[in-house]
Amino acid sequence: MGHVYMLVNDKAPTVVKVGMCTTGTPWERARSVSRGTGVIGKWTVHWSMLTDTPRRDEKHLHRLLRRYAGGHGGTEIFSCTAAKAMEIFEADKGVSEVLEREKAAKAAKAAKEAKEAAERAEKRRLWEKRLPEMNAERAENTARKKVHTDVNELLTRRIFGVIYAIVYMLVTLPQFPYADANLTWVVIIPVYTALYGVCTLAPSAIVYLIVDHNVSKARPYVSV
Repeated sequence: MGHVYMLVNDKAPTVVKVGMCTTGTPWERARSVSRGTGVIGKWTVHWSMLTDTPRRDEKHLHRLLRRYAGGHGGTEIFSCTAAKAMEIFEADKGVSEVLEREKAAKAAKAAKEAKEAAERAEKRRLWEKRLPEMNAERAENTARKKVHTDVNELLTRRIFGVIYAIVYMLVTLPQFPYADANLTWVVIIPVYTALYGVCTLAPSAIVYLIVDHNVSKARPYVSV
């Protein structure tokens, strides 16, 4: 597996270099050639092709350009323009088939990349459109949970208040000489507890149930 390639030189537009590489890439090869001693101009990749038989394909391309060989040193240098070389390659049936397959593969890859880019852009657009709503849901859920916590604390204090009132009555009522034990247990404590519960505990419990119901229906938000 390797590449066959054609390099062009910005200082010598009528010369091309056709070669192959089994390690690295044609672009790395072009940079290496450009750094060579006595090299004038900069070599760049005009065309490259990935192949399973790079050495055989290189020899075949050299045979196609043999009339333009010589005069510049090296077996990979040919005295023709890149356009002329590509015209010769495309006229060859074997090379033209490879070039067509390569063009089709590149077109399919470009179409796939364009489709993926469009899908990413659409997802991004939908996410940005949804972002304000997600932030609103987050703020709404946070506020509801805070109210839920506050009501829980209030309800807890009310329950302890009722317990404290009952204990207080049990301790203080027997100290009064007119206090009747039966009356205390049968009438006073239940009535006091009921009144205290209606005035304090019941409203808190109702608020708790309402808030708990709303919080339980809160929509889960998507973390950003």
